[in-house]
Amino acid sequence: MAKKIIITCTYCDRYRTLTRKGDGSKYCTEEKEDITSDTEICEDSFVPTTLMYCLKASYWIDTVVCMNRYKKRVYGCKTCKQGKIIRKIKEQFIDDN
Repeated sequence: MAKKIIITCTYCDRYRTLTRKGDGSKYCTEEKEDITSDTEICEDSFVPTTLMYCLKASYWIDTVVCMNRYKKRVYGCKTCKQGKIIRKIKEQFIDDN
């Protein structure tokens, strides 16, 4: 059985602009609640980010670069969890038309 791919607030463009509180959480102005990088997204106000921190490469990359690396299976991306998440975001939230 395949694991469910969960999109977290880390992949929301608004998340990076929020101020971190002392306990490590951030206050989401859209949802009016505290969130963390592990909080599952709210689909009604989610805005896909175009920039992400790649855990494999240890630096910030564009999500398009991540998708291409994942598709081409380069740089250890063959089984990358982040690549699967970015692909799911593209399928659910980004219209290529």
